[in-house]
Amino acid sequence: MPRLTAIESDDPEFHRKRLKKFIAYLKRWDRKYGANYEVFVRELLKIFGDNPPITWRFLVTTYEYPAFRVVNRQSGRSTYFLRLPEDRIIIPHHFFLQQFRRLFPIDNGFYNSADEVIVDFAKFGPRKQREYLDAIKEMLDRPEMISLNFGAY
Repeated sequence: MPRLTAIESDDPEFHRKRLKKFIAYLKRWDRKYGANYEVFVRELLKIFGDNPPITWRFLVTTYEYPAFRVVNRQSGRSTYFLRLPEDRIIIPHHFFLQQFRRLFPIDNGFYNSADEVIVDFAKFGPRKQREYLDAIKEMLDRPEMISLNFGAY
């Protein structure tokens, strides 16, 4: 099956509606799974900022999921730092810190370009979420490489 062309939109409401629809789908499939996913996304929005499509966007291709963005200081361009499909957390190799390998055991995920973990969100409670959120914050805390200030570039 050929990959579909991504649906792009600069309309913030497009991204918010797609995310809300995606979470509703997950909740219909498994209420606890969807609720934990929603809480995790809400925490990520606090970290990255809720300014779609700049700080995050809902990707619509063959697969649909939210992706969170940063500015790569080396290139001065925005890029995806974290992808959150319905069953995993994905971080590109060049942003990944090896000290978190036990949290992200798959080191050649996402077409061999990222580190990832398969997550059962039904069992992904507050303590486990905090562990991943702390790891993500630490990976973002590298001002020589990453910026969350999109206005500066």
